[in-house]
Amino acid sequence: MTFGYLPSTHAWFLAAGAQLHASDSDIALQWNVLMKAAAVTGMSPDRLTDNDFEQAREAILAAYVNRAMPSSGRNMSAIFTRLRLTLFHCGQLNAPKRRSTKSPATVSGWTHAPTAFADTARRYVGQVELSLRPNTVKHIDHSLREFGSWLGQNRPEVDSCADLTRSHIEDYKSWLSARHGRYTGKPLNRVSVKNSLITCTASSTASPSGATPTRRSDR
Repeated sequence: MTFGYLPSTHAWFLAAGAQLHASDSDIALQWNVLMKAAAVTGMSPDRLTDNDFEQAREAILAAYVNRAMPSSGRNMSAIFTRLRLTLFHCGQLNAPKRRSTKSPATVSGWTHAPTAFADTARRYVGQVELSLRPNTVKHIDHSLREFGSWLGQNRPEVDSCADLTRSHIEDYKSWLSARHGRYTGKPLNRVSVKNSLITCTASSTASPSGATPTRRSDR
């Protein structure tokens, strides 16, 4: 479906994009995605509702994931975000952003982690927030949540950091090395694996007084 078949609808969309000062190339990308959404839902592009839009978004992004093309899906997600904003400003959609139905990862990410381990890990994150950069803290929090979930699902004998042994760390290292990145679709590089392991071992040995190691990048 192209603008040649829907000249009035295409003119309407061009006017909507112009109001937001979008570039010609971006308007073209958004129009292409709008046509995909219309094809998926069977709706006219100028009659898509919020529910229709979300249904199309989920279906199209899932198609990229199923084809092992997560990085392309990430770009498509960004276009959907801009398209939603365009359709909102021209009065077609009711909200400029997706409504989140999930709890923040910092809350829900500990669901599968052993309770005592999660308590210690969260205290450690609270300690490093006082001395490290926000982006570094974000990566530390993610690494600990992932490690905690792995322990809860694969090593039920571990409840606290005191239960961790060298074999647990080595098994986790093997699992981490074989895991594929969410956006690249490729195994994690050695630096990422190393940093995750450093975080996991440091948190399990952090002193109650709050002494934490200093990373070179944060000095």
